[in-house]
Amino acid sequence: GNVAASGGYLISVAADKIIAQPGTITGSIGVFAGKFILKGLAEKLGVSVETLSTSDNARLFSPFEDYSPENNKKMQDYLDVIYEEFIAKVAQGRNLPVERVRELAKGRVWTGEDFKTFGMVDELGGLKHALNVAKDAGKIPAKEKLYVKEFGPSATKGLRQLLKKFRGDDQGIDSFNGSFVSRLALCMDVLQSGAQLWNTARVPVSQLQTALSATDPAMLMCTTLPFDK
Repeated sequence: GNVAASGGYLISVAADKIIAQPGTITGSIGVFAGKFILKGLAEKLGVSVETLSTSDNARLFSPFEDYSPENNKKMQDYLDVIYEEFIAKVAQGRNLPVERVRELAKGRVWTGEDFKTFGMVDELGGLKHALNVAKDAGKIPAKEKLYVKEFGPSATKGLRQLLKKFRGDDQGIDSFNGSFVSRLALCMDVLQSGAQLWNTARVPVSQLQTALSATDPAMLMCTTLPFDK
C-alpha cells in the first residue's frame, strides 16, 4: 500500500516475506504518546472538576491537568519499554542485529525502496505481485483466482460516513457540492490515485501533476484548495 509505517510495519515483521511498493511510506520505528489538556475548555464551559486519587501517577492520563515531573518520568519509562520491544521484534523478524535496527529506527520514515536496500523488506511490488508470491508460498496454481477482502474504511469513506451522520440523511458528501469538505474528500481520492501511479510508474512529480490534471479536474482543485475563502 501507500503507507505501512510504525504499527503497520510492526505487524508485518513476523511474516515470511514483506513486499512494499518503491514509494511506500514505511519505517517510523518509534513510539510517542500524549494527551489533550481540557482544563481551559472546561473552565470556559463553566465546568469544574475535582479529582481524588491515591497517588500522583493515578492521574497520569487525566485530561484536566498537565504532566508533573514525576508523571513525565513515568511516561518516558513506559515509552522506553515499548520502544525496546518494538526494536527487538523487528530485529527478530528481519534477522538483523539490534544495533542495526536502532540505526534505522528513532521514528524516522523511509520509502519502500530504502527499506529494500536495508534488508527491512524482501521485495518491491504491489498487491498483484504480493498475491503471486502468496500463491507460490501456498502452492496455489498460478491461474487460480484469489479473492481479497478489505477490512476497515478508507479515509474518504470514513469522511462520507461522518457527513452522513452529521446531516442525518443519505445525501452524504454529494450534497456538499462546491464546499471545502467535499472538495477535500475529492482531493484525497485524487492524491491517493497519484501516489499509486507514482509507485507503479515512478514518474516525476511535475509530470504526475500534469497527467492528473489532464485526466481529472479534481487535481486542479487540489492545487488551489480554497483556503483563501
